[in-house]
Amino acid sequence: LPPMPTLRHQPHRTRAGVWRFCYSCWPRSPGGAFAIGYNLFSQSEPEEHRAIEIQPDLPRVSEPPVVSAPEPEPEPEPEPEVTPEVPVATEPATPEPEAPSLPVEPLPEPEATDPPPASQTRSVDVVAIAPGSSEEQLQATLGEPTEKREGFWPNSRAWLYKDLVPNEVDAGYLLDANSGRVRQTEASFASPVDLASMQATLSRMIGGTLPPAAAQGLEQVYLRQTDLRSFEAGNLKGIIQRNAEDRIYVGVWEADFHE
Repeated sequence: LPPMPTLRHQPHRTRAGVWRFCYSCWPRSPGGAFAIGYNLFSQSEPEEHRAIEIQPDLPRVSEPPVVSAPEPEPEPEPEPEVTPEVPVATEPATPEPEAPSLPVEPLPEPEATDPPPASQTRSVDVVAIAPGSSEEQLQATLGEPTEKREGFWPNSRAWLYKDLVPNEVDAGYLLDANSGRVRQTEASFASPVDLASMQATLSRMIGGTLPPAAAQGLEQVYLRQTDLRSFEAGNLKGIIQRNAEDRIYVGVWEADFHE
């Protein structure tokens, strides 16, 4: 019987990328050997390019486009919570009472009043001198006063003539303590003295004709239309007043005497 070869088929990849197939047969008989070798070589291109050509043509994998992720929108910051202030209860301040504003009204025109009946009035003649007269003139005209004392105003002396006209008229004078000059003259009339007598006395106290303001003021006080009137006459000032004893007081002084 012919010997059974032992086949060994082993593919080997060479350095140049060509497959070599070797077939070997070894006879079982001890005396011989048989070998067949088959080499397959490619003869078309140089060996240096074959390694590139045998690489499988793999499809190109296209890189996925770079998709830029959208930037996240910033979250709005929460507004700080405003804690409402709780008003602290305070005691209301006690308002100061305002002084009531009194309406300013013009003085009403004095109403005419009937003068006292003539049977109840008396005419008197009162001697008087004006401010600016000297102490010697005063004493020569009215005589010695019933009383001398310190005057109410600074640097003054008072001469009083009580009952210059008995039960009707009192008089008084204020003199400068140093020079003796008369600075103020006064007279007080009882109710029975008539208006004409008062007007004549006031005229002598001023040293001239009565100004309209003085004459009108004296008449209004006499008729009880008012209790107080003031006036000016040159460098003199004066006042006419009905006092609590129902007597009419008249005073005339130099304008700078009370300053």
